[in-house]
Amino acid sequence: MRRLVAIGILILWVGGVFPVRAGQKPEEDPAWWLKQTRFAYRQGDFLGALYLVRELRRRFPGYQPAAVLEAHILYDLGKYQECARLLGPLSLSYELAPEDLLLLARTYLHLQKAGEALFYARLVEKKARRADLICAARIVAARAYLRNRIKTKAAEKAREVLKSACAKPFIAQALEVLLEAGTPIQEIQQYLARQPELEFYAPGIFKFLGDYFLRKGKLKKAEEAYFRYLNLSGRENEAPELLLKLGEAYFRRGRIRRARIFYKLLATAWPHTDQARFAKFRLYHLSYILDKRLGLPTVEQRKALIPLINELRRRHPRNPITPEAQALEIQLYLEDHKPEKAFETAVDFMRRYPRSPFLSRVHGLFCEAANLYLASLFTRKAYFRIIELNRTYASFAEKSRCGVYFYWLGKVYQQYFLYTRRNYYFLKAFAWGVPEPYQPELYLTLISAALEEEKLQEAAELLKAFVKKFPFYATNPRYLYLRALYDYKAGRIKEAHHLLEDLFRRKGLSPDLRQKVLKTYWRLALKIKDIDLALRIVKDPDFRATDSDFAFLIQMALENEDYLRAGQILKEARKRYPQSVTLKWLAGVYLEKMGRTEALSVWKELAGGNSTEARLARGILRSLQLVDEAREVIY
Repeated sequence: MRRLVAIGILILWVGGVFPVRAGQKPEEDPAWWLKQTRFAYRQGDFLGALYLVRELRRRFPGYQPAAVLEAHILYDLGKYQECARLLGPLSLSYELAPEDLLLLARTYLHLQKAGEALFYARLVEKKARRADLICAARIVAARAYLRNRIKTKAAEKAREVLKSACAKPFIAQALEVLLEAGTPIQEIQQYLARQPELEFYAPGIFKFLGDYFLRKGKLKKAEEAYFRYLNLSGRENEAPELLLKLGEAYFRRGRIRRARIFYKLLATAWPHTDQARFAKFRLYHLSYILDKRLGLPTVEQRKALIPLINELRRRHPRNPITPEAQALEIQLYLEDHKPEKAFETAVDFMRRYPRSPFLSRVHGLFCEAANLYLASLFTRKAYFRIIELNRTYASFAEKSRCGVYFYWLGKVYQQYFLYTRRNYYFLKAFAWGVPEPYQPELYLTLISAALEEEKLQEAAELLKAFVKKFPFYATNPRYLYLRALYDYKAGRIKEAHHLLEDLFRRKGLSPDLRQKVLKTYWRLALKIKDIDLALRIVKDPDFRATDSDFAFLIQMALENEDYLRAGQILKEARKRYPQSVTLKWLAGVYLEKMGRTEALSVWKELAGGNSTEARLARGILRSLQLVDEAREVIY
C-alpha cells in the first residue's frame, strides 16, 4: 500500500512538471516513464531515478532503453556488479550505443576484469564518431593494459590520447597512465609546466609523485606533492593514509620532531580512523624511546603501549607497523619482568609473521625471554613443565637458533640422569651459543661427556678452547680434574698423577667432585700398582671404600710377597668389615703364607657357610685331612 501511495505522489509531482494531454494515461506510456526517470537522474536524484526505472521495467519488461538507463544509474551509485549483470547480456542481444559500451568497459575495469574492459573499449573506438568517446575509450584501454601489467601497450594508448585532439581531462588522465607505466617523471613535469591547468583534471598525478619522492627519500617534495593532491582533489578521506605515510617516512629517517607533527595531526583531526590508532601508538612509542634514552622511568608508556599494540594486532594484523609493534611488546614485557608473557608473545609473532623483517630481532628477544622463563621454572624445580614446553615450542627455538633454550633443557635431563639427552641438547646449545655466564658450565659438561665416551680428541680440543677463553679457570678444581682425567685416559700417567695428588690434598672440594677425584686417583694407583698410594686413598674418610677394595690391595701385596704390608692392610680392613667373608678368606690365605696354624681355625670358621669361600675352605680342610691320613699310613 505504501509503495502505491509513493508511486501516486511521484506521478502527481511529475505530472505537474510534465503535463500530458487530456484523456491520456501517462502510466501506460513507457516513453513518459523514461522521460521522468531521465529528469530525476539528471537532477542527481539517483535513488529516485532507480526507483522509477525499476517500476518502468516492471510495467514494461521488454523495454530495452529502460534497462540501459538503469545500468547508468547503477554505475553512478557504485553498484558495478549489478551494472555488469544488467548491461553485459544486452550487449549481445541489443545494439548498444557507443556511450553504453563505454559504460560497460568502465564497469569491467572497476571489477578488475581487464580483458572484458579492453574488449569493449576497442569496440567503442571502432563504433564511435565523437572524439570524446574515442579518447575515453583509449584511457580505459590503457588502464586495462596496466591491470594486466602490459605497461608498454598502456603507454602507447596514453600517447595516442596525447597526440589526438582530446580534451584536457583526458590528457591529464593519459599523463597519470604514463606515470604508472614507468615514464620518467621529468617528462610528465614538462607537460605540467607547459599546461599547468592539467593538474586540476588529474590531481592523482601528485599522489603518484608523492609516492615516487617518498621512495626516493625526498620527503619534503613528497610532502608538497601529497598536500597538492589533497588540495586539488578535495578527497579529505585519503588524508589520514597519506599523513601516516609521511609520519612513518620521517620516523624511519630519524626526523622525530617532524614525524610527531603528523602523528599529532592524525590523532587530533581524525581520532576515529585506523591511521589515528597507529599515530597514537607512535606517539607513545616516541615518548618511550626518549625517556629510555634519558634514563627516565618508562612505566606509564609501557602501560599505554601494551593495550594499543593488542588492539593493532586484533584489528590490523597485516599492517606493516603491527609486526614492529608486537616486537616492541616483547621488549616491554621483558622490562616489566614478565618473561612468560614475553615468551608467549614472541612465539605468537613467529607464528603470525614468519617472513617479517623484524624476525631476527624477535629471535633475540625470544632467547632472552626463554632464558628468564626457563631459569625461573628450573629454580622452582618445575622440570616437567619445561619438558612440556619443549614439546610445543621446540621448532620455534630451533628456528631462533636459541642455544640458551636447549641449555636449560639439557639441565633438566641432567636432573633425571638422562645423560644422552642432556648431551644432545648441550651440543645444540654449544653450537648456537649461550650467554657468557653459562658457557663455563656448558664447556665443562661437554668435556666430561667426551671423556666418558672416550672421545679424547674432542675432549682435548674443548679443554684447549676452554682455558683459552676462560684463563681464570686454569686453577678451577673441576677443570683440573677433567684435565687429570684426560691425561689418565690418554696414558699421560705422570701428569695425571701430579694433578690428582694436588686435588687429593685440597680442602673445600664439593662432595661430588671429591668422590670423582678419589675414584680416578684410586684407579690410577691400581694401574701403577702403587699400594701405598692406594692405601692412602682407601683410608680417606671421603672415599666410599668397600671390602672388595681392601681385598684387591691385600691380593696385590700377597702377589708381591709383601706380607708385612698385606698384614697391615688386612688388619685395617678387618676392623672396618669384620663380617666380610672375602676378607676372612684372605686372612686365611695370609696366615697360610705366613705358616701360622691359626689358618686352620679360619678355614673351619668359613667352612660352615654357603659362599664360594666356604666351598673353597671345605676343600682345603678336606685336603688337610687327606694329608693327615696319608701321613698316618706312611709313618
